[in-house]
Amino acid sequence: APAPAPAPAPAAAAAAEPTPAASDASPAAPSVLSPTDALLLGLASQRSIIVKDHFLGGPAAAATLAGLRRLREDGRLRQARMGRGLGRYAQSDYRGDEICFGSEVPEGERAFMRGLERRVAGLVAELQEKVHASPGPLRAAISSSTSVQIARYPAGGARYARHRDRRSRGIPVAGAEKERLYTAIYYLNPDYADPEHGGKLRFHFDDADAWDVAPLMDRLVVFRSDLTEHEVLPSFGDRWAITTWIYAAASTASSQTPAPRPPHPALVPPSSTPAAAPSDATPSPRIEARASPAPPLPVSVAEVRPSLAERIFVSIIAYRDSETWPTVFDLYATAAQPGRVHVGIVWQADVLGEDEALFVQAGKEALRRMQPAWRRNVRSMVVDPAAAAGPVPARSAAQRCLYGGEEFYLQLDSHMRFRPHWDAYLLDQLRLCAAPKPVLSAYPAPYTLPYGEGHDFEVLPTLLVPLAFKEDGALRQRGRMLSAISASPTPSPLWAAGFSFSSALILQEVPYDPSLAQLFNGEEVSMAARMYTHGWDFFAPGQQVIYHLWTRDHRPVFWELNETPASTPDRDSKSDREPEPTPGTHTYNLSPSLRGGTTRTEARKRSLAQLAELLAGAGPRGSSCGLGEARTMANFAARVGVDFETKSLLPGAENGRLPETRFHNHGVRERLNQLLGQF
Repeated sequence: APAPAPAPAPAAAAAAEPTPAASDASPAAPSVLSPTDALLLGLASQRSIIVKDHFLGGPAAAATLAGLRRLREDGRLRQARMGRGLGRYAQSDYRGDEICFGSEVPEGERAFMRGLERRVAGLVAELQEKVHASPGPLRAAISSSTSVQIARYPAGGARYARHRDRRSRGIPVAGAEKERLYTAIYYLNPDYADPEHGGKLRFHFDDADAWDVAPLMDRLVVFRSDLTEHEVLPSFGDRWAITTWIYAAASTASSQTPAPRPPHPALVPPSSTPAAAPSDATPSPRIEARASPAPPLPVSVAEVRPSLAERIFVSIIAYRDSETWPTVFDLYATAAQPGRVHVGIVWQADVLGEDEALFVQAGKEALRRMQPAWRRNVRSMVVDPAAAAGPVPARSAAQRCLYGGEEFYLQLDSHMRFRPHWDAYLLDQLRLCAAPKPVLSAYPAPYTLPYGEGHDFEVLPTLLVPLAFKEDGALRQRGRMLSAISASPTPSPLWAAGFSFSSALILQEVPYDPSLAQLFNGEEVSMAARMYTHGWDFFAPGQQVIYHLWTRDHRPVFWELNETPASTPDRDSKSDREPEPTPGTHTYNLSPSLRGGTTRTEARKRSLAQLAELLAGAGPRGSSCGLGEARTMANFAARVGVDFETKSLLPGAENGRLPETRFHNHGVRERLNQLLGQF
C-alpha cells in the first residue's frame, strides 16, 4: 500500500532550493550549493538534506536515462547483495534493487554519464570550498574521491529497508583509507506519479518524525552518509537512481558522528554516579543500526511501525559471566523497538565478594548508561553461586519469579550478540512458521572477543540435528550450516536452550522442571521431548539472528564447584550483612532443590535417572513438568530420527531428513560445524 502522508521536515534539517535548469552539462553549469546549503551540510551533528531540481536539464537527463536502459538491456544489472566475502547474500525483501557500479561500465560506453560526472565533480569542488569556509569542524575533510552505483527498483514492491550508508571498505585515496561522508542521489523517473508509483526516499529523524522525498526526474538529493537514516519505500513502477558517494578521511568522518557507540559497560571503570530515576513520561527510544557492527536483519513492511503490545520477555541466566551486561546492552541497542523488550536475569554471582565490582558496580554503570525506558524493563534476582544447581533450576526461577505477563518468550544465554532488528525479524519469522504452536531455535554462529568492527559475521542459518549418544546416555546434538538463507523458517527436529523464541504460552504448558539439578547435557533433549509431546514444533530461522561466545575462557562454569553438600554452602562473616544488589534486584536461593546434604554428583545421577525415565515414556503424562498428551514419545523419536532404547541414530538423522545438498560442508564453515558440534 502507498506510504502514509509524510510528516513535515524539521525546518533546520532540510533545504530545498531549486537551481535554474541547465541546458547542458558543461563545466560552466550554475552553482549547486547556496551558502545556506553549505552551512547545513557542514554542521557536524546535523542530519541535513538538500534537494535540487533540474540538476542536469531536460535533454541531458533524458540522455542519461537512455544510457541506463541500455545497460539493463545488455544484462549489466544484477541483484544487489549485502555482507562481504563468503558471507555475501541477496535478500530481496530487505533490499530488492538491481545494481551496477559505475566503475564496471566500459570506458567506451560511458558517454551518457559524462554530463552527470561533470556536475557531481562541481558539487564536490563546492563542498570542498564552501564547507571549508563554513564555521563547522568539517573543513578540509572532503576528498575528491567518489564512487558511483546505478540502481533500478523493479515494479512490484521492491524496497530497501531502513539503514545508513556504511563505510566503503578498502577504498584507498592517497594511501589512506576513506569512508563515505556525503551521499548524492540523482533520480531519473520521467513518468513518476504519486502515490501510485511509490518508491519514495523516506528520511527518519526519530521514531515519530519522517520526511518523504519523491524520486522525480532530474532531481538531486544530498545528505550526510554517516548521520542520516533512510529507506526506499516499496516501488510499484520502475525506479531509476544513480548514487554518488563522496569520501572523507575515515578518522575525520567518524569523529563527526554525534553519538558514537558507547563501550560495553563491563569494560568501563565503576562509577559512583547513581542511575537516573526512570520516568514514565520518557518515550521508548530506538537505538539506530550503527550501534552494532553486525549486518541488519530484514524487516517486513508490517514491522516498520509495529505495536508495542507485542511485548517480549527475555530470560537470561548467568553464572559469574562478565559478558552478561554487554549482552543486555547489545540486546536493547539492536532492537527495532526496545520498548517492547523486558529482560529477566538470574545472577549466580558472589555479589559480596570477588564478583562485587564486576557485577554490582558494572551493573549500576550499565543501567546508568541505558535509556530510562530500558532500565525499568530490566528485572533480576541474585543467587549465591555456591548454591548454583545448574541451568535447569536457574531457568525455572527466571520463569517463575521474573516473567511479567509478556506475550512472547525469548530464552538466551548470558554471552550473546544480536543483529539489528532481531525482535522484528523473529516476530516476522514466527508468523511464517507452518505450525499452530511454533518455536524458533538454533545454535547461533560464534562471535569472539573483543567484539566490534572487523568480525566476519556469518549470516547462513544452522539446523539442529542429532550427533550421538554419549556415555551418560544423553543425546548430544549439533548445528549444521545450511547452504543458503531462506525467506521462511526451516522445520527442525531439535531445540536449543540458549536460543528459543515462541509465544509465552509455552511457559504455562511446558515450564522448566526445577527438580532437574546439576543437569547440563540432557537439558535440551528433555525440554524438546516435553514441548513436542505438548504439540509444539521447532523451526530454524531463515538466517542467523544471534551470535554466541562458544569459548568459555572468559568465565567460570557452574561445575567448578567442589563436592561439598550443595544445600549448605560455606559462608564467612560477610554473610552477616545483606548484599547491595543492582537496582531492581532481589536475592534468591536455588538450594531448596538440593536439600538434605545431597552432593552435586548425587543430584546429577538422580536427574539423569529422571531424564531416562522421561525419554522412555514412563514418566507422568499431562503434568506441568511431564510429557504432554498431544503426541507420544514414539512420535518424538521418529521426528528426531533416533532410537532411545538402543541409543542409536536412524538413517538420515544426521541431516534432519533434508537432502545433503541443503548443507554447506566445506571451506571456512567446516570449522564452525565442528565447533557447534562440541556443545
